[in-house]
Amino acid sequence: MDPEGQSIWNGLTGFCSDCTVLYGSTYLSDVNGRRLEAKDGAYLHHSLVRPLSRLERPFWTCSEEGKPASKPMLSTSFFLAGSVETGDHWFTSTDGKSNSGYYLPKNSVYILQAEAINFKKTPQDWYVAAEIEYVPAKPSGLEVVTLAGISVSTCDSFSPTGSVYKPPKGAKQFNMTSPKFTMDRDLTLMRAVGHIHEGGVHNTLLLNDKLICKSDTVYGGSKVTFNREGGEKWESVSHMTPCEEPVQIKTGDVLRMTTYYDLDAHPIRQAHSHGQGSDEGEAMGMFSLFLAENEKDSRRFGS
Repeated sequence: MDPEGQSIWNGLTGFCSDCTVLYGSTYLSDVNGRRLEAKDGAYLHHSLVRPLSRLERPFWTCSEEGKPASKPMLSTSFFLAGSVETGDHWFTSTDGKSNSGYYLPKNSVYILQAEAINFKKTPQDWYVAAEIEYVPAKPSGLEVVTLAGISVSTCDSFSPTGSVYKPPKGAKQFNMTSPKFTMDRDLTLMRAVGHIHEGGVHNTLLLNDKLICKSDTVYGGSKVTFNREGGEKWESVSHMTPCEEPVQIKTGDVLRMTTYYDLDAHPIRQAHSHGQGSDEGEAMGMFSLFLAENEKDSRRFGS
């Protein structure tokens, strides 16, 4: 965890029951519900909300260089995941015409894991807030969407601690490519959006070595440009561009991603040590993948 950060683990209730979520967002807020941004000294490194009752059969097997492919592992379905530059989750098409969404059964219980970093020297009171748009019950013929993630540095999807890595010593421009993720079943990739640390310029996603998404990093803007303690001007990541053209994925297809950094263009933020005993800058490269499958074809544990 960042030396200036606060780790949060909480059980959650209060979301809709027996409903299909079309859109969701997580962010930091003050006691009055006002959304806080990096300019307010509030830096959301990550937030992960997951239902304890919903497990997914594996989407893929993962093969790291020089190692045998991992056995398929049961994975938890993430409902919402946010960070300083992203928090908007579409479980349907942005025009709302797709019959898809994230279904929440009755009496669901959730867990929140988050890390927030205070850029100021004085304590601040923050809350992790969530907004959702939903329709009651489960529409007939629904394509069930799940939020999954891949990382350049690990086979462990959505691992905030395992997904960071140290840049090559002295390097200003560098990239890193992920293990191979071999798909376990047929799916539709509804949406893909990258996640990156400061210093990153873009992520690419390949399907069978063909580019299907380039997620560019956008810096600056009034919400994320500010002076840190001591007067240093800082431009954080504003957002990463999403890819929203549906892509069909077949069993046996291979996904792979690469993340690209340019520290001359954008300096890396220091002190993301995640409890690993270092205040040096760290890199990260991930993709959030919104994967859809028809309810009748779903191999899900729990509903």
